[in-house]
Order: sequence, then structure tokens, then C-alpha cells
Amino acid sequence: MVHSAILKKIVFCLALLLRQSVQLLETGYKYPSNNVPIENDSLYDDLKCAYLFSGLTHMRLVKLLIDRPYDPQTKLSTGHLASYSNVIKYQIASLYSVQVKRMGALWLVHLYTSMVTWSYENLKNEAEDYKKMVATTEYVIEKLLKDITGCREGNSFDRYHRIIKPNSNPKPVVLKKMMGLVNSEANKLLAKNYIVFQEKLCDCHFQETLKIRNIFMNGLGLYDAYKTDLMNVYNVNVDWSDTSKRLEKSWYDARTLDWATDNLENIKSYLTLCYSFLKILMFRLTLKHLQYLQNYIESDEYVLYAHQWYNLVDTFGSMLNLTKDLHVKSLLTAIYNLCNGIEKVDSVFQNRFFTLAECTTIHVIHYHFF
Repeated sequence: MVHSAILKKIVFCLALLLRQSVQLLETGYKYPSNNVPIENDSLYDDLKCAYLFSGLTHMRLVKLLIDRPYDPQTKLSTGHLASYSNVIKYQIASLYSVQVKRMGALWLVHLYTSMVTWSYENLKNEAEDYKKMVATTEYVIEKLLKDITGCREGNSFDRYHRIIKPNSNPKPVVLKKMMGLVNSEANKLLAKNYIVFQEKLCDCHFQETLKIRNIFMNGLGLYDAYKTDLMNVYNVNVDWSDTSKRLEKSWYDARTLDWATDNLENIKSYLTLCYSFLKILMFRLTLKHLQYLQNYIESDEYVLYAHQWYNLVDTFGSMLNLTKDLHVKSLLTAIYNLCNGIEKVDSVFQNRFFTLAECTTIHVIHYHFF
């Protein structure tokens, strides 16, 4: 998944986890009491396993709660389905703070618990879409089970046999109480490891950066005001054709819980479309800047203005985590060469024009220059 660059903001807030001796970490496992050092990476992997087991228990409870024929007269209390949302944000953030890079199925738990309320409240073909939501729940459980194959047995957060299996057909009220228990124990683990505090949650930006609206580009695909502003305010002389409608449809497709069918492709497609839209804006602005720069070829400001634009493109790539994107890398290389006299403005302009055309063709955004 994307946004790993944005998540660096959480590191300062979660530094308490790094300050303590890692062997004081509670992970749900028991360790020998003979003071034999344990590798940090092993402890962090164990901590991730605790999160996976905890998330799996929550998702199994969700499945038991919703795995029944759709009844339009009986509305689900989606607050219980999404109750794990705040916990999973802290869990993901804490793992990033100790340089665990691969979140695996934890991302799916985060996306699911963040999206399930909206998805349920916006069912179109209600009975059919409800089946898709149940299938998506099973999809997340399968991915969690796959990730857990790398975990040792004996974790205290592996609660399946203790609270679910003995109750073959628990009533909804019992399932909701179980969810509350799982949520409470997950929060206690976070508190014991000083990742959050019992009285006051750590005041930093990571909750905001992990919110679903930010992961989905602040509703860029949905809100016409955002799209219209970006399309027009920079005067990039582009006829955007049906781009706005494409972004809107892609946003709705991405918000639908049908992962068992699309394997998250709708989310990937939406984010790709958003990035392409923003890249086209940046590339068109670059072409405009290069045209202006031609007036300063003999001026002392020529290299200064070229460097300034290089820094802007570099910031653009970093903000969107596109530093490895081939188009962005190519653009940065061209401007770097321009700054150092390796290429001239005319050749850079021509090459970026073809790159822009390639970018729009690959990502199926149709536009025309005025």
C-alpha cells in the first residue's frame, strides 16, 4: 500500500516505545526468565503477531455477527463492526516506529474497520451488496490466517478457542460484548508498551494521517469543488474531458467492500487515477515554467529558477510517495541536467511533452491542450 512517507510523522510521537528496553515489551508471548537477550527484530515480530491475532479475533466476531441473511428491517449497529478502527491505527503506527515495514493483513483490518460503516449505510442493491460485504469479511480473515502462519503458537491474543469456538451460535449481544473485550485487551497492550496512555492518547498527527479520508486523497475523486479548483486555478490550458466523472466513479468503486471479487484493485485504480491527475498538473506546470525559463537563458536567475523548480518537483514526489515513479524520476533528472548545463531548455521541453503524453495514455486520463 502507499503513504509510507506520510507515516514518518508518527515516529517522534511514538519514540517512547524505542526508549524502553525492548525486552520489556509485552507481546502476548512468554519468554525464558534467565535474562538471555532476545533479538529486537524477534520481539517486534512477536508484537506484530499479537496484533494479527487480536485483529483476527475481531474479524471472526464480525463475521459471526453479520453472517446471516440480509434483513432490511433489522439494521446492524456498525459501531461494533468498526470499533477496532482506533486500535488498529495505533498498532500500525507503533510497528512503523520500530521500523517494521510490512504491515500485511493489518492494513486490511484498518481499511475494513474504517470503511465498513460507510459501505453498509450506502448499500445500493442491498441484499447483493450485503453478501459482498460478508465475503469481504471472509477475505480479510483469510489474509490474516495466511500472515499468522509465520507466528509461533502460545500467544495470549489468540483467543479463538477460548471465546469463540465454545459458543457455536452466540447471540448478537454476546458477540458485541466479546468485541468490547478484544478491544479493551488490545488497548491495554498498547498502554503497557507506552504506545498510548490510559488517561490521554498521545497528541500527534498519526491518527489524522491514517484516517480513511486522507488515505483516499481527501475525497479528491468525490468533491467537484476540489477537482474544479485544481483543474482551473493553475491555468494549465487543459481540456480535462471526462476526468472528473472518471475520478468520481473510481472513488465510489474503491469505497465498495467487494474485495473477494476485485482483490483491492478498485482501491489501487482510484489511487493511481488520482496520482495521474496530479502528475499531469505538475507536468503541465513544468512545461509552463520551462517556457518562462527561456526568457532567462542569458540571465543570472536562469540556474536559480531551474533549481527552485527542481526543489518543487522533488517536494511533490516526496509528498505523494512518488520518488520511485518513473515519470517523476525522469522529470527530476531532466531538470537536474538543465541546472547543470547538460541539457538545454528546448530539449527538456520536448522530452517532457512526450512523457506527459505517455503518462496520460498509460493511466487512461483523456485531455487536450488548448
